[in-house]
Amino acid sequence: MRGCHGNALAADPMEKLTFEQLFRYGLPGGVMLIVLVGGHVPSESLSSVLSLGGAALLSLGALVCGGLLYSLHRATIYPLIYQGLLLIPCLRVHPKIKSHASRFRVLLWPTSEVIERDIIRWKQRSIKESAVSSMSEWATQIHYLYCSGWAVIAGCLAGWLLCWAPRPQLSYVAVGLAVLILASGLYSHARYLYVESKVMQNLMRYPVE
Repeated sequence: MRGCHGNALAADPMEKLTFEQLFRYGLPGGVMLIVLVGGHVPSESLSSVLSLGGAALLSLGALVCGGLLYSLHRATIYPLIYQGLLLIPCLRVHPKIKSHASRFRVLLWPTSEVIERDIIRWKQRSIKESAVSSMSEWATQIHYLYCSGWAVIAGCLAGWLLCWAPRPQLSYVAVGLAVLILASGLYSHARYLYVESKVMQNLMRYPVE
């Protein structure tokens, strides 16, 4: 843990979380809990647990579940979606360069295109006037969409694992909502990669000092 000296270990972890981190982890976790509780009939034991400290427990649960969903998304599902979209030539920085590796390997391991994009982003991050750096908020919104879609699915699966009786009409709504959110995230992601590729191509022609 960075900066853990002296009394830092005894500090409240919640105090170290920024608003962006709270929103990043709390949003998908909150969505998951809403789908879990709203789309199912909770057991009686849940009411007794919540009576001990409902708001605090729900907030902590949202952060824990949201953090787990976000981490799994970034570590597993997102790289597959990202590199799968880069199989489309118009979304790449170098559309005419073809990878000689199999598509299966391209999906599982970072390609030269992915690595080059990451390097350009890291270099441009400190330049406030850079168009690449200014697109970071758009990228964050894409992750929010993806994680919210996974959260809806996770809420439905959690209710099934807990053997809670589903509310049929709300379950159908949840499934439709998950598909809509994930489709919106995928569409926004494709648009983002297209715009970013054009920005990076222009940056290579006219580098910012």
